[in-house]
Amino acid sequence: MPISTKKVRNVVDFSGPSGNAFFLIGTVSDVLKRTGHSPASISLVVKEMKSSDYNNLIATFLSIAEPHFDIVISKELWEEVEPLYCEKMSKTKVVNHSKIKMS
Repeated sequence: MPISTKKVRNVVDFSGPSGNAFFLIGTVSDVLKRTGHSPASISLVVKEMKSSDYNNLIATFLSIAEPHFDIVISKELWEEVEPLYCEKMSKTKVVNHSKIKMS
């Protein structure tokens, strides 16, 4: 039987334990480390995630980690977070909602 070369993606479901703020901060830190970012840049991102409320934390998480994960988020939470997410993404790249699934 051939070994699959399909890359398995992790899922972040904001309605479960992976929606916990500490989990999200740790996950972003891990992604940034794996992609070669410096400790100083990781510290800046963590500071931004902690700079406001939970919606800001989620929007910052999505703006960085969304290309690496499949995201599951409730429609209600997405409606709160989307404006912040779009604002953050407009500063970096084109907004792509294709991997964000509403539950």
